[in-house]
Amino acid sequence: MQADISVTLPAKSEFIHVIRSVVATIAARLDFSVDDINDLRLVVDEACGQLLGLRGGATVLTLKLIPGPGFLELMVSTDGSYSWPPHGQNALAWEILSALSDESGFEHVDGGPTIKLAKRVRPVA
Repeated sequence: MQADISVTLPAKSEFIHVIRSVVATIAARLDFSVDDINDLRLVVDEACGQLLGLRGGATVLTLKLIPGPGFLELMVSTDGSYSWPPHGQNALAWEILSALSDESGFEHVDGGPTIKLAKRVRPVA
Protein backbone atom coordinates (compact mmCIF):
# COMPACT_ATOMS: atom_id res chain seq x y z
CA MET A 1 0.00 0.00 0.00
CA GLN A 2 1.74 3.15 -1.17
CA ALA A 3 -1.14 5.38 -2.32
CA ASP A 4 -2.00 8.51 -0.33
CA ILE A 5 -5.40 8.45 1.39
CA SER A 6 -7.56 11.51 2.06
CA VAL A 7 -10.72 11.83 4.12
CA THR A 8 -12.70 15.07 4.34
CA LEU A 9 -15.49 15.48 6.87
CA PRO A 10 -17.50 18.31 8.41
CA ALA A 11 -15.45 20.22 11.00
CA LYS A 12 -17.40 18.86 13.97
CA SER A 13 -16.14 16.83 16.90
CA GLU A 14 -18.71 14.08 16.33
CA PHE A 15 -16.81 13.02 13.18
CA ILE A 16 -13.40 12.54 14.80
CA HIS A 17 -14.17 8.86 15.46
CA VAL A 18 -14.26 8.30 11.69
CA ILE A 19 -10.77 9.76 11.32
CA ARG A 20 -9.48 7.63 14.23
CA SER A 21 -10.91 4.52 12.59
CA VAL A 22 -9.32 5.29 9.22
CA VAL A 23 -5.92 5.87 10.86
CA ALA A 24 -6.18 2.63 12.85
CA THR A 25 -7.15 0.62 9.77
CA ILE A 26 -4.30 1.94 7.65
CA ALA A 27 -1.77 1.55 10.48
CA ALA A 28 -2.85 -2.08 10.98
CA ARG A 29 -2.30 -2.75 7.28
CA LEU A 30 1.21 -1.29 7.64
CA ASP A 31 1.98 -3.74 10.50
CA PHE A 32 2.05 -1.22 13.33
CA SER A 33 1.77 -2.85 16.76
CA VAL A 34 -1.46 -2.58 18.72
CA ASP A 35 0.22 -0.10 21.10
CA ASP A 36 1.41 2.07 18.21
CA ILE A 37 -2.05 1.97 16.62
CA ASN A 38 -3.52 3.18 19.91
CA ASP A 39 -0.89 5.93 20.03
CA LEU A 40 -1.83 7.01 16.50
CA ARG A 41 -5.52 7.11 17.42
CA LEU A 42 -4.71 9.36 20.37
CA VAL A 43 -2.39 11.54 18.28
CA VAL A 44 -5.00 12.13 15.58
CA ASP A 45 -7.62 12.81 18.26
CA GLU A 46 -5.41 15.49 19.82
CA ALA A 47 -4.55 17.02 16.44
CA CYS A 48 -8.22 17.24 15.47
CA GLY A 49 -9.06 18.73 18.86
CA GLN A 50 -6.38 21.39 18.44
CA LEU A 51 -7.68 22.40 15.01
CA LEU A 52 -11.35 22.32 15.97
CA GLY A 53 -10.53 24.49 18.99
CA LEU A 54 -9.43 27.31 16.71
CA ARG A 55 -11.97 30.01 15.96
CA GLY A 56 -11.90 30.76 12.27
CA GLY A 57 -15.05 29.48 10.66
CA ALA A 58 -13.81 26.02 9.66
CA THR A 59 -16.30 23.96 7.69
CA VAL A 60 -14.19 20.90 6.83
CA LEU A 61 -11.67 18.71 8.61
CA THR A 62 -9.30 16.82 6.33
CA LEU A 63 -7.00 13.90 7.05
CA LYS A 64 -4.30 12.96 4.59
CA LEU A 65 -2.32 9.78 5.17
CA ILE A 66 0.93 9.16 3.36
CA PRO A 67 2.06 5.58 3.94
CA GLY A 68 5.64 4.67 3.20
CA PRO A 69 7.97 1.78 3.83
CA GLY A 70 8.10 1.55 7.60
CA PHE A 71 6.29 4.80 8.41
CA LEU A 72 2.99 6.65 8.25
CA GLU A 73 2.72 10.40 7.79
CA LEU A 74 -0.49 12.16 8.84
CA MET A 75 -1.65 15.64 7.95
CA VAL A 76 -4.75 16.96 9.69
CA SER A 77 -6.08 20.29 8.44
CA THR A 78 -9.07 22.60 8.40
CA ASP A 79 -10.20 25.45 6.22
CA GLY A 80 -11.03 28.89 7.56
CA SER A 81 -8.94 31.91 8.43
CA TYR A 82 -6.60 31.69 11.39
CA SER A 83 -3.54 33.20 12.92
CA TRP A 84 -1.25 30.22 12.41
CA PRO A 85 0.46 28.76 14.28
CA PRO A 86 -1.84 29.68 17.13
CA HIS A 87 -0.51 31.68 20.04
CA GLY A 88 -0.76 29.92 23.39
CA GLN A 89 -1.62 26.51 21.96
CA ASN A 90 -2.52 23.88 24.51
CA ALA A 91 0.86 22.81 25.91
CA LEU A 92 -0.44 19.46 27.21
CA ALA A 93 -1.86 18.54 23.80
CA TRP A 94 1.49 19.34 22.14
CA GLU A 95 3.34 17.28 24.73
CA ILE A 96 1.08 14.34 23.83
CA LEU A 97 1.58 14.90 20.09
CA SER A 98 5.35 15.11 20.51
CA ALA A 99 5.61 12.12 22.83
CA LEU A 100 3.46 9.75 20.78
CA SER A 101 4.74 10.61 17.30
CA ASP A 102 8.23 10.59 15.83
CA GLU A 103 7.72 13.98 14.18
CA SER A 104 5.19 16.75 14.75
CA GLY A 105 4.76 20.30 13.57
CA PHE A 106 2.65 23.12 12.19
CA GLU A 107 2.27 23.87 8.51
CA HIS A 108 0.07 25.87 6.21
CA VAL A 109 -1.19 23.64 3.41
CA ASP A 110 -3.60 24.84 0.73
CA GLY A 111 -4.29 27.99 2.74
CA GLY A 112 -5.38 26.21 5.91
CA PRO A 113 -3.75 25.32 9.22
CA THR A 114 -2.25 21.85 9.24
CA ILE A 115 -0.74 19.63 11.90
CA LYS A 116 1.75 17.23 10.38
CA LEU A 117 2.76 14.07 12.22
CA ALA A 118 4.78 10.98 11.42
CA LYS A 119 5.28 7.62 13.10
CA ARG A 120 7.65 4.81 12.22
CA VAL A 121 6.83 1.13 12.52
CA ARG A 122 8.73 -0.30 15.45
CA PRO A 123 10.06 -3.85 15.36
CA VAL A 124 8.09 -6.21 17.57
CA ALA A 125 10.24 -7.55 20.39
